[in-house]
Amino acid sequence: VARRGRGTGAARATERAIVEAADRLFLTRGYVGTTMEAVAQEAGVVVQTIYNSVGNKQALLSRVLDYTAAGPQAPTAVPDTLRAATAAAPDADSLVRLLSEWFAELQPRLAPLMRTIQEGAAVAPEVDALEKARAEQRFLNYHEAARAFAARADSKPMKTPEAAALIWTVGH
Repeated sequence: VARRGRGTGAARATERAIVEAADRLFLTRGYVGTTMEAVAQEAGVVVQTIYNSVGNKQALLSRVLDYTAAGPQAPTAVPDTLRAATAAAPDADSLVRLLSEWFAELQPRLAPLMRTIQEGAAVAPEVDALEKARAEQRFLNYHEAARAFAARADSKPMKTPEAAALIWTVGH
């Protein structure tokens, strides 16, 4: 399992270079058309460095997804960033605004990669498994946001699964 947000500055810089190279290649060549050798060449590293820093091709795609979703906060994971922002939201309206603004900022950045993942999922079982696992994780994260919303005194009563489904609908 690759480490997230840890390690030396040089290791983080190497990981970022690998992820950025993979991102460019996945978006232009697709999942199937992107080789580890091409990523290594684009990132200026040897293939073994990718395996040591990130993992196999599926792990690399997953890391690209993490970085893309996190945006400027990468490599900090989105749930960590949103958890802190959610905790700071003083009321339900602020929380709704926070999530709406986050989705509006996220979707244009994430949409091209999600198309690549969907195309890859159609032909590569490991990408299909990744897509399903990440969707399940997002839905669990939305349950957390729904619980945060329900905890606000001024929120309208709604069951957590329904609120999570509403967040999913707004975000997708």
